[in-house]
Amino acid sequence: MFGYVRPLKGELKINEFNHYRAAYCGLCRAIGEKYGQLPRFAVTYDMTFLVLLLHALATDEPGYEQSGCVLHPVRKRTMAVGDPLLEACADFTVILTVLNIEDNIIDGDKTFFNKILRFFLKKKYNQAKSEWSDTVLQLEELMVQFRISEDKEDGQLAGHTFGDLLGTMFAAVGGLLPISELECKALALTGKDLGSWIYWLDAIDDWREDKLRNDWNPLADCSTREEAVNKAVTYLTERELALDRTMALLPYKRDGNILGNIILLGLPHVRQLVVNEKPLERV
Repeated sequence: MFGYVRPLKGELKINEFNHYRAAYCGLCRAIGEKYGQLPRFAVTYDMTFLVLLLHALATDEPGYEQSGCVLHPVRKRTMAVGDPLLEACADFTVILTVLNIEDNIIDGDKTFFNKILRFFLKKKYNQAKSEWSDTVLQLEELMVQFRISEDKEDGQLAGHTFGDLLGTMFAAVGGLLPISELECKALALTGKDLGSWIYWLDAIDDWREDKLRNDWNPLADCSTREEAVNKAVTYLTERELALDRTMALLPYKRDGNILGNIILLGLPHVRQLVVNEKPLERV
């Protein structure tokens, strides 16, 4: 379900793209240093957005350094230096990955791949949970509510609940920032709106396959894909506008152009690619 929140690369300046990639690579390295090499596969554009957002709101400028990595051992890359914000994003990358795998298994995707991943990542999940116990308990409860809403075939409720899941996570990491209570609420609302957006875009993306497999989809009441697209695009554009309004309330200290690119250009572009059934471009 993740991987949709990405910038429109062609509209980023060179230094902006370098900052974006440094956040992505820094997150990947932070995961590897704290949880080992296996969980590094879980790094996503969505969590890279959160890294950039947190660093944009932090008082101190994030550090950068040139470093090689397991995936690119020959050519060194610029990476964000590990800090509490980057570590928190590494924690929640592992947490969300395991919650997503468990949800897939419950939904019937009991493949060997999912089962073996859950087996090897469960210890990492418990490690991350020990640092964010209260938040993870909330996330686990929200996942239960999410599955119940899908069992009831209530797409509206499921979309809201998935939004609450990301909103809870954004609020938790927001507690590491020197921002006001109002700004922390805006950060949580950003996560909520983004979660709802991801949910409905994924519904479009999966619609045709779900129809063929006779699996439930939030847009299952639509008889054609065109009808499903029209219905979902209404929700998606509403969330995009809401994100623009909410994020304008946040006190950015840097990288506002990159974040603006993601929300104002990247999300609509990804939406159009999914609507037109075209592959997403690698950033």
